[in-house]
Amino acid sequence: MRSLSTLAITCLVAAPVLGGPVLYTFDVTAGSVIVDIDDVGSTTSAIEGTFALTLYQSDGHIGESDTFVLQDADLFNTSHMALPLSGIATSHLMPGSLRMLDFLPDGPAHIGSGGQSAVNTPLDVSALFIVTGAFEDTYYCHAPTASQLFALGLSTSTSQSDVVTASLAGSASWIVPIPDIGMTITYDLIIDLEGTAHVAPDPALGGLVALGVAGASARLRRRR
Repeated sequence: MRSLSTLAITCLVAAPVLGGPVLYTFDVTAGSVIVDIDDVGSTTSAIEGTFALTLYQSDGHIGESDTFVLQDADLFNTSHMALPLSGIATSHLMPGSLRMLDFLPDGPAHIGSGGQSAVNTPLDVSALFIVTGAFEDTYYCHAPTASQLFALGLSTSTSQSDVVTASLAGSASWIVPIPDIGMTITYDLIIDLEGTAHVAPDPALGGLVALGVAGASARLRRRR
C-alpha cells in the first residue's frame, strides 16, 4: 500500500439535542488523493472540499454502539493529474475536474470498540478527462464506484465541549469507458482523511446550526 497523505479538516458545529441526529460537516484544509492504474502508473493531487456524516448520539455524547451515516462529499483535486492510456495517449485531469460527490452507503453503521468502524459504500464520482497524444478527445464520466469498505475512526466524547477527531481511509475501483479506443479503464481512487470537529457546549441551541464552515475555519486558524 502506498504511503497516503492525510487531510486536516476543521469545522465548527453547535451542540445537538440529546439523542437527536446531528449532521457534522468537515471542511478539508490539506490532503491528497491517489488515482492508480495497475501496472501502468499513478498520479497524486492535493484535494479540497467537504464531507459529512450524520451521527445518532444515544446520550448526547459520541461513543461505542452509536450509529452514523457517511454522506455528502464534495472533494476535488487541486492540481494537474496525468495518466497514460495504452502507451499511445495521456489522460489529463485538470484542477477541479475530478470530483467525489457523495458517499452512498446502504444504511447506518455502528461505532465499534475504540471508535473504529468499517463502512461499506460506493463513492459517487465525476471527472472531465482531456486526452492528448495519438488522438485528441475530451470526455466526461459520472458514475458510482464499486462498493468498498472504508475504515472510519472516530474519537469518543465524554463531554459535549470535547474536540472530536475522525479519520477515513479506503480505496474504490472506478470503471471509465474510453469510447475512441473502444475500451474501459479501471482506476483506483485512494483517499485518506483526518479531521476535527469542535462542538459548542450549549445544548439550548438545539440541533445543528449552520455557521459558515469556511469562514469559521479561517477564524479558528487566525486565533491559533
